[in-house]
Amino acid sequence: MEDMVMIKGELFDGIDYIGVFDGHNGKDAAKKAMETFHKLLDEYLIKSDHYLEHLNHICNEIQQLISFTTASGTTASVIIIREDDVIFCYIGDSPIYIKSNEQVKKISIDHNTSNEEEVKRILNCGGSVVDINGTKRVNSKIVLTRSLGDKSLHPPLTNEPTIISIPLNEIDSIIVASDGISSIPFVFYLIKRIIIYF
Repeated sequence: MEDMVMIKGELFDGIDYIGVFDGHNGKDAAKKAMETFHKLLDEYLIKSDHYLEHLNHICNEIQQLISFTTASGTTASVIIIREDDVIFCYIGDSPIYIKSNEQVKKISIDHNTSNEEEVKRILNCGGSVVDINGTKRVNSKIVLTRSLGDKSLHPPLTNEPTIISIPLNEIDSIIVASDGISSIPFVFYLIKRIIIYF
């Protein structure tokens, strides 16, 4: 099993944390990211308006830590629930959904070769995207265009996360998963049965 999950209720006062890490080429990168990400969060910075820079810095630090120890890689989908909003920070294609007013919406954008903007970025960084048996792969190796780890593929891969914030009162429930869960009806089914409600 290369999928790793960390949940920390009350990581800090008024801060809850969820992280999902879907590893590939071994579990070491996912394990390291799972064990490390929440420990690098600074209470003052994550509660402040400087959270964007803070989360980018954490992703850079974890990239270095993983690259020193393993050639494997991982996605990262991190949710930080604050008193008034929810921060979503993700790298790769482990999807994040929210339910609001009885509607389920995917709020993450896949960082993989199905995303034309990501393909353009890979090509602009000097990488290649090759179709192998119907699957587009970066440098003939990997579908992801962003990851933590994968040191032999950085660049053209990057560990830069997408970070968004949504007001807490606009969210009824959240689900974060590995890339195998991609059907909105199935996600709605899951939300009705296993989701955490605020």
